[in-house]
Amino acid sequence: MFVIHFRFIFGSFLFLGLLFYIIIDIDETGEGKKLIQITKEQKEDTLLVKFTGTVEENVDFTALIGPVNSSKMDLLLKGISRINSVGIKAWIKYFQGLASKGVHLRLLEC
Repeated sequence: MFVIHFRFIFGSFLFLGLLFYIIIDIDETGEGKKLIQITKEQKEDTLLVKFTGTVEENVDFTALIGPVNSSKMDLLLKGISRINSVGIKAWIKYFQGLASKGVHLRLLEC
């Protein structure tokens, strides 16, 4: 699927001698931007998940990662550039749910 993003300068203002621009991202598909990307690889009984991008309010780990049928999950976190507070809340909720189901989590390359 091809997604086109347009960036418009919506307005600008002067504050303490600095010029700021308000920029709006418009996604032509109407689906919203995917700010986090993952790659998955199954190695024996361990699911290896590599994250790239930012974790923000629109993240859906259930949809991104899919069903977890492994007893262990390694999370490669080197590629995460930013996490906001709502992203942290989604992170905690999803991974606490996995841990309560007996999935052993390891955080790598933090």
